[in-house]
Amino acid sequence: MDSLPNRSLTVAITGLAASDNPGPGVAVARCLREARGPRQTLVGLSFDHRFTGLYATGLFDEAFLIPAPAYGDRSFVQALADIRRQTAIDVLVPALDPDVGLCAATRRSLAALGIHTLVPDAAAIRRRAKSVLTPLAETVGFSAPRTVTLLSQTAMTAALRDFTLPFFLKGSFADARLVSTAEQAHAEFERLVGQWGFPLLAQERVLGDELNLTVLFNRKSELVGAVPMRKLGVTDRGKGWAGVTVRLPDVVERAGALLRSIDWVGPAEVEMIRDPASNRFYLIEINPRFPAWTYLTAAAGQNLPWAAVQLAMGREVRPFREVRPGQLFVRSVEDAFIPFDQVEALTSSRHLVLRGR
Repeated sequence: MDSLPNRSLTVAITGLAASDNPGPGVAVARCLREARGPRQTLVGLSFDHRFTGLYATGLFDEAFLIPAPAYGDRSFVQALADIRRQTAIDVLVPALDPDVGLCAATRRSLAALGIHTLVPDAAAIRRRAKSVLTPLAETVGFSAPRTVTLLSQTAMTAALRDFTLPFFLKGSFADARLVSTAEQAHAEFERLVGQWGFPLLAQERVLGDELNLTVLFNRKSELVGAVPMRKLGVTDRGKGWAGVTVRLPDVVERAGALLRSIDWVGPAEVEMIRDPASNRFYLIEINPRFPAWTYLTAAAGQNLPWAAVQLAMGREVRPFREVRPGQLFVRSVEDAFIPFDQVEALTSSRHLVLRGR
C-alpha cells in the first residue's frame, strides 16, 4: 500500500513503436498525461532507438534503452536496476506481450527494486494462449474459430489441405497475416518462424463485425473497468485505424467471467467477431496488455491506464460503472522534430532527458 497516496509517481512504459502496427505505449502515456491529480513523470523504455513513440511530442520526460526481451529475465532486471539508480521508477506498465511475460517472471525482483507492476502470473498467461482458446471460449458461451497449432513445414502443408483459403497465420506472440494462396502461406510461414519461432497457428477466417474489449482487473481478479469498441476502419494488416465505443453489457459480463475463471490480474484486450447472421460472438484472441487504441478508454470515461497505475501502487480504485458510447477514434500520423544529437545521445549513453523536471 502506498503510504503517500497523493504524491506524484514516476511511471515507465514499454511498447513504443509507432508504425502502421503501433505499440500501445504511446496511448498509455497519453491516458496518463490526461489523468487528474499530480503530474506524473513518464519514462519511455525501448530496445530500439528507432521506435518513434519515444519522441512523441509532450509525452515522455526521459527515455532509456533496455535489452530486447529475447535476452531474458536477468538482463531485463539488471537494466531496470541500472535505470533506477538514475530515475526512481515507481510503476512499470509493460505494453508488449513479451514484456508482460518478463514482468510476471521477475515480479519479486522488480518489487525488491521498488518497482510496482500489475500483471497476471505465468499460469494465467498460459491459460489464455491462442492455442487453447476454444474450450475457454465455450465456458462462457462464446464460439471460437477453428485453430491448429503448426510445429513444422509438414503441418503447414496439412493446414493448406484442411483449411479453406484465405485463412490466418499467427505468430506465437504477435503478428497475424491473412494468406490467400499456398505460395503466400509458405512465405509467411517462413517469415513468422524466423521472427517469432514455433509454434505458429493456422486459424480459419470468420467474417463479421470486429469488436474489441479493453478490460482491467485488480489483484483479486475483480473487474474494474471495461470499454468495448467496434472497428470502423482497418489497415491492410487488419489493425484498427478507426473505431467507436459501444455498449455491450452481456459481452462484458461474459468476458469478465472468462478472465476471472483464470485468475486474471491487470489489463487485457479481448478480440471478437460478431456473426451478424447468427449473432454469435467468436473469440479470436486475448492479449495480455493494453491495446494500441487504449487512449479511447479516457474519452469513454474510463481512464484504464490511470487506474492500472493506482492499483499497481496498492491504491483503491472503485469500479467504473458507465462507458460513453459513440466516442470515435481515428488514428493519424504526427511528425515530430528533435535535434539529431539527441538520438545520438540515446544510442551512445542509452539515456535521454526529454524534458526538464
